[in-house]
Amino acid sequence: LADSAHIQQEDAEYWNKKRVMRRGDAPIEPLYTQTDVDATTRLLQPRRLDKRFDVMPGVQAMFYEAGHMLGSAGMLIEFPNGNGSPTRVVYTGDLGRPGVPILRDPDTLPPCDYLICESTYGGRESPPPRDMRGQFADLINEAVERGGKIIIPAFAVGRTQVIVYHYHYLMHEGKIARPVPIIVDSPLAVRATEVFRLHPEVYDREAYNFNHVTGDMLECQRCEYIQNVNESKALHGRPGPMIIISASGMCEAGRILHHLKNNVENPHNTIVIVGYQAAHTLGRRLVEKQKTIRIFGENYRVRAKVKTLNGFSAHACASELANAISRLAGRARKVCLVHGESDQSEALAAAVRKRGVSDVLIPEPGQTLDLN
Repeated sequence: LADSAHIQQEDAEYWNKKRVMRRGDAPIEPLYTQTDVDATTRLLQPRRLDKRFDVMPGVQAMFYEAGHMLGSAGMLIEFPNGNGSPTRVVYTGDLGRPGVPILRDPDTLPPCDYLICESTYGGRESPPPRDMRGQFADLINEAVERGGKIIIPAFAVGRTQVIVYHYHYLMHEGKIARPVPIIVDSPLAVRATEVFRLHPEVYDREAYNFNHVTGDMLECQRCEYIQNVNESKALHGRPGPMIIISASGMCEAGRILHHLKNNVENPHNTIVIVGYQAAHTLGRRLVEKQKTIRIFGENYRVRAKVKTLNGFSAHACASELANAISRLAGRARKVCLVHGESDQSEALAAAVRKRGVSDVLIPEPGQTLDLN
């Protein structure tokens, strides 16, 4: 929240300079500020996984491992219905996938009467996460051979740490022909990395062992973490090869826009997309190989090589979602599919119906559901 408030303030200042200078428009304001963040964070309370707690009299909840990012959780809610056993509602939130580096695998969905499940990749398959390490090594070695920069838009929490972890692991195995600087340019990612370091107890076995062997799985000889704006700007004039990881993951805000602006027209450079790109975002336009993109009101030709590595996604893919939901066939009275573009939700609905889940709903905005 603090990072988002900071980005909004920086972007507002940047845009206001352009708006006032060019057209004399009225200045724009951030949606919220650090004052609002402070008021919100005072309301947060920590809860342990797999332990029930009272939400209000008669209503209990429990978090369980979602496997999507460090600390992510789905939720089970129970409340009385007057018929003896309580009504059970499960909300998945973002559901992870087995085998994602660093993270523990997601728990099996708890038995429930009603399931509210995400459908981000409801109709898409993703390569196994383990296959990504070799592809990443090949991509790095090829880009380094051309002498260019590798620009990776990545979510600051989760994806950035996985990329650094993979690079460190590849260096440790001798799979990188010529190690180059890997630079994390995101204040939020730097702070999130510190949180990762504080909690080895929630790593999966491979990450826990690699962390023990290296002393710090998220720090290697060529790794640099940047928070200062001037250091970030200095990267624009710094010659490659190098890897720059910067937020935001969908290229909609933050420092990644400046890195794209300064590097997207150079054919020696490579832009690597490692996460989900929502419709109508700049990241989606790069994935779609559009020849021209617009950044800060200016058009730029996409001459850099654009590569998409879908296996880095921490979202469960179509078969993983269908497998998770189908285990509730015959138990769940209704499954609601949310958080997905319409074609993805519809594809998942068709898949789970074939697996014996009869009552599947794709809710419309404003639609209500009686839990009886």
